[in-house]
Amino acid sequence: MVKKFWSNKLHRRINDALSIVVLLLAGYLILAPFAPNAGYYTKQIVAAQPENKSQDIEAKTAQLYIPKLDFDQPILEGENAQILSRGIWRRPNTSKPDLGGNTVIVGHRFYRSRPADFYHLDKLKNGDSIQIDWDHARYTYKVTNTLVVNPDATHIEADSHEPMLTLYTCTPLWTATNRLVIQAKLVETTP
Repeated sequence: MVKKFWSNKLHRRINDALSIVVLLLAGYLILAPFAPNAGYYTKQIVAAQPENKSQDIEAKTAQLYIPKLDFDQPILEGENAQILSRGIWRRPNTSKPDLGGNTVIVGHRFYRSRPADFYHLDKLKNGDSIQIDWDHARYTYKVTNTLVVNPDATHIEADSHEPMLTLYTCTPLWTATNRLVIQAKLVETTP
């Protein structure tokens, strides 16, 4: 009788421990996709204005800053989309900031093995600032348009007579159904 009592008590403890592990794992799997959003709102509430980086352009080849989103990442160059697994990418055959035309930069909205790149891109509004450090100069753009297009809408990458910036990513979150596109016009160049 005593042996059966201890056996039941041991099984109950093991069952309780496994139940806790399963609940913690389920909680993680459910909440992990929302972590970038929680981080964004926490920064908005706790932090003061993001630091102004306009005075300290480093010798980086290409860097994208979005002050409103506290976004600061290097712009990767490469011939194919495989590079997107490492960060944001300037589409080949689109312009560069120093050449005018349409500079097109793409990034994942949510990527399973690394922090999200353009997770908060939907929070940009007309008039928001976007900056690119390119070849020792700073290019400042203002958002002029936000749209959602089909994945085959190649017109968003078309060259333009005026210098502009196009950022795009997948939307809605966790799908590749459409593309969220942010277009911005060049307002200032600082050497």
